[in-house]
Amino acid sequence: MANSIKEFDHYTKVVSQYIDNLSYDELPGDIIEQVKIITLHTLAAGISSFSTDQAKKIIGFVETKGGRGEATVWGGSGKKVPSEEAVLANGTMADILDWEDCAWTGHPSAGAVPVALAESEALGRSGREFIEAVTAAYEIYTRVAMSMQPTRESIFEKKMMWGLVSWQIISAQVASAKLRKLSLDKLQQSFGAAYYQTIAPGIKHSVGTATSDIYHYAHGFCARNGVTAVKIADLGFDNLYDALDDWNGLWNTVSDNVDWDWIDRNLGGEYLIKETLLKHWPANVWNQGPVDTIARLVEDNEFSVEEIESIAISPNVGSKMTGYHKTTRKILDAQFSIPYCVCVYLLDRDPRNWFTEEMRNNEKLIELTKKVVGSGREYTTRELFELFQSGSFPEVKISISLRDGKEISTILQFPKGHPKNPYTLEEETEHFRFISDDVLGPEKTQLIIDKITHLEEIGDMGELAVLLSDKEVQA
Repeated sequence: MANSIKEFDHYTKVVSQYIDNLSYDELPGDIIEQVKIITLHTLAAGISSFSTDQAKKIIGFVETKGGRGEATVWGGSGKKVPSEEAVLANGTMADILDWEDCAWTGHPSAGAVPVALAESEALGRSGREFIEAVTAAYEIYTRVAMSMQPTRESIFEKKMMWGLVSWQIISAQVASAKLRKLSLDKLQQSFGAAYYQTIAPGIKHSVGTATSDIYHYAHGFCARNGVTAVKIADLGFDNLYDALDDWNGLWNTVSDNVDWDWIDRNLGGEYLIKETLLKHWPANVWNQGPVDTIARLVEDNEFSVEEIESIAISPNVGSKMTGYHKTTRKILDAQFSIPYCVCVYLLDRDPRNWFTEEMRNNEKLIELTKKVVGSGREYTTRELFELFQSGSFPEVKISISLRDGKEISTILQFPKGHPKNPYTLEEETEHFRFISDDVLGPEKTQLIIDKITHLEEIGDMGELAVLLSDKEVQA
């Protein structure tokens, strides 16, 4: 009897057909521009991390492993490594300073962009093919992730973990599968291979007042696993064409709930890549509004740090308002702390300086964070994500009481980078230049900008990838 695809349902096949059929020629101009903006932003996030110990560790680890030379490690020597190893490093660096994107369910850019660039370099793909891969990754990642959101009851009552680093693999797997031009049956199987390499849901990186930078490595793990899944599918294995379907689908490994309708909801008619928030500041997504709000207060009022009696912030995001002085003062502690990020802005307007060891242990800063309190009802991050998923965002109010009895306050809803307050390509170019000039130099920075703003004209994406290493490149 001939082998055949056994379909318990149709969703894995539907999304695979979408990936297979997606064509640059049919993409609207604003979607192509959005890919350019996201690419610039993600590369800037990676470049901003080069001086950190974690970036140096992962670059050294990957470059000493050896293997077939396929793709460039960002910030590395220029030595090429297997593409799955390159994205282990590059995906990690994309998240180290938490400066990348935030979609409705996590950080697809930390998978989609490193993978699309590494696989394009390895396979000699064009800028147009890169754009297709990133678009496909966002459209499928967001829908699949939304389809498997746990119920609120399971999180609040059963303490089920939110699987951000579980479904993260989809953005990497889809980008790789599109660029490797898998046949339809192998495309379906690549979801099955990803199923078996999915990271278990967990928040062990953030327990009590101690956090761990293993969280940043997790994004690299997912990027590597996504590419590996596709390479295994391309080699070929038996059956497993329906990983997104039926009672035992991928959803069942990370959730108590599935909404299959989400998987193909307006697929091809609505581009969810446009719903991406690109972070204005190197910090957790729920810190973006508070920092933009304090920036507005500073711009509109004259006061000194010494005059501050207290700072009240609404909404009161309980998990992000924990006293910074009680933490281990690691980078993740600072990035996830609203008091820290608001107060560090008051002391230093340049976010590139915010997470040095010296700043994280600055006693003046630590004392200032003790003056920050949550105001009003306490919200969970799950509730805020549900607001984001509805097309809105929490309205932030900051009130500062000064020692002379004066109170100043302001309200802001959509921080810079939110879909309702987005970066233009020109603004994103300047953001990239701000990050990259001092790291890669103005000449190389301009070369990268020129290539990304004209992605559709690149014949081989290796031209761009090599510019992200320390190797000297001729203009």
